[in-house]
Amino acid sequence: MDKKWNNLKNKFLNFQGISTIGGTDIIGTLISSVFWLYLPLVLSSKNYGEIHYVLSIAGIGFIISLVGTRDVISVFTSKSINLNSTLYLLSLVFGTIAILILTFVFQIHSIVILMGYVINDLALGYILGKKFYKKYFVYVLSQKTLTLILGISFYFIFGYEGILYGLTLSFLPFSIIIFREIKNTKIDFNLLISHKEFVTNNYVLSVIGALRSHMDKIIIAPLLGFVILGNYALAMQVFAILMLVSNVVFKYALPHDAQGITNSKIKNLTILFSIVIAILGIFISPILIPLVFPNFIPAVDAIQIISVAVIPATVGQMLVSKFLGNEKSREVLAARIISLSLMILGIFIFGPIFELQGLALAYLLSSSCQAAFLLVYSKKKFNKIN
Repeated sequence: MDKKWNNLKNKFLNFQGISTIGGTDIIGTLISSVFWLYLPLVLSSKNYGEIHYVLSIAGIGFIISLVGTRDVISVFTSKSINLNSTLYLLSLVFGTIAILILTFVFQIHSIVILMGYVINDLALGYILGKKFYKKYFVYVLSQKTLTLILGISFYFIFGYEGILYGLTLSFLPFSIIIFREIKNTKIDFNLLISHKEFVTNNYVLSVIGALRSHMDKIIIAPLLGFVILGNYALAMQVFAILMLVSNVVFKYALPHDAQGITNSKIKNLTILFSIVIAILGIFISPILIPLVFPNFIPAVDAIQIISVAVIPATVGQMLVSKFLGNEKSREVLAARIISLSLMILGIFIFGPIFELQGLALAYLLSSSCQAAFLLVYSKKKFNKIN
């Protein structure tokens, strides 16, 4: 009787956890989507591209300075390995250095948004690792709401560059968690050294992942111009919306995989759902984009191609959760290196020939190869896909 009750209780808690993360991310994505999809209505494709260019530079600087990635913090927190304050301190120091260097090199003062990214990632790793789902709800929705309010307000007050300062301020609530953890927990470099392989591998794979997410925009701007970059950025914004459910499940699954709870059924259902989402993206985008964003009609073909990438990207995420949960990050690192290499190569080969459609093809190719690589190694490491 007790065993049945415990199983029922665990199922309820699992449902409550994923439903809270899912509900939060759905509402949060809707709020941020209102913001990011409002901007193309008031900005030219050129200015929209310029904003994403700055965000990409900040994104690379952020991940290079982030010693403790969200996934590492989540895994260590769920396993009660007391390394948060050590990783927080190092990340904040390196983040400050990165801001100074990037400001000097690019003469972009709004690059301070980099620190907002650092604080956000560190705090969310702790919240998810502790399974504080109610706090996740409060903090994430606060940040998304501030993004909408401050981003639009600062645009009308200071112009389109003011948007970036509004985004920076939206991350301030997360600083409460960071400084509380640094104050209340011991900094232990010896413990960090004993886990250096896992931390290092995750750091490198996060840098590779960030390069894949941001390097494309940095290359596209001088190669094809800000107008094409603006259309590509809109296509990637749509892709982020299509990946919402997959991202929710990944955030939920990682700390559970770290504790040996595989959640295979949820992962398999997520992959099936991604197929439905991809089909919807292909058929709905040619109808909605011309109606809502008449200045971004060239993005339609790219959105259709990138919609297909939702499937391999989802498969890849489910496998990444399994690998990282078992502290096996080398395979994930190798997969992301392959993905980054193919992405950059694809931009230079397909971009000048097919322009926007070529960029989307490059993204689809890199996502597919990353998923295929992880799939092969998952069978070798675990004998089955969980």
